Amino acid sequence: MTVVDIHPEFLDYQDFHFRQRSLDPIPAPRVLVVEDDEVALEALSRQIRRYDPSLEVIAAKSMSEALQIMQTHPPDLLITDYYLDSDSTAVDLLRMAEKANKPLADILVVSTGAPLPALFAAEREGLRIKFVKKPVDRFLLYRFLQFDLDRGYYL
Repeated sequence: MTVVDIHPEFLDYQDFHFRQRSLDPIPAPRVLVVEDDEVALEALSRQIRRYDPSLEVIAAKSMSEALQIMQTHPPDLLITDYYLDSDSTAVDLLRMAEKANKPLADILVVSTGAPLPALFAAEREGLRIKFVKKPVDRFLLYRFLQFDLDRGYYL
């Protein structure tokens, strides 16, 4: 096993990121995490907070709880497990959000075995979905957050 030092330019970039976020008058983006497994929900929420402590991370344990949260506080980003309740999936949640006129800009589906044809069919319907297999690599999650939440900071 090799020890890798963190490149100083990355630390400068990270420092710049937090300084820009603290100066921004616009509130930090809101991230909704939907996961029926409590341990996975807490771990994923902790990783997102570790990426940027100023993000507002809202956790939901079921599809109905997620829909209630979306009605009152629409998220900027949704990170969800594919299989939510005994008979509902992430695609069902996205369709219900679209019907309620609460469209989501960016969606990350995290699952051990989501059926890819169902995700492709949802994309053909116009839902923008990205899929990652569990367990989520921390750096892959950070890359997703960087591209989807921090657009405009570095242009």
